[in-house]
Amino acid sequence: MSRRVLRAILVASIIMLAVTIGPGARARPPAQEPDPAGATIPYAGHLSDDAGQPVADGPYALTFALYDEPAGVELLWSEVQSGVRVHDGAFVTMLGDGDGIPRDVLDGQERWLAV
Repeated sequence: MSRRVLRAILVASIIMLAVTIGPGARARPPAQEPDPAGATIPYAGHLSDDAGQPVADGPYALTFALYDEPAGVELLWSEVQSGVRVHDGAFVTMLGDGDGIPRDVLDGQERWLAV
C-alpha cells in the first residue's frame, strides 16, 4: 500500500472513532443505592443578631430540627453541626449530613425547620 492510502485509512479511522466516542464522552459512575442511613437536604440560611444585623463571620455550632407542626410539639429529627461557616450572616450546609434524615420523615407532609 502506498503512503497516501495508509494516510487516508488512518484519517478515516480517527474520524470514525471521534464520531463514535463523541467530544464529551466520559465513563458514567455506577448507579448509587439509596442511603439506608437517611436523606440529606441542602440548606442555605442567614443568621442575624437581635438588631437584625448579620452575625460576625466565623464557624458556628448550629442545631437543626424538623417538627410536624409550627409549634414544634413533636420532634421528628435533629442534629448539631459544629463548624458551620458563616460569612456576612449567610451559611450553606447539608441537613442530615451527620445524622441522616429518616426517609419516613420526608413523606410529603408539611414539616417545619428550627435552626
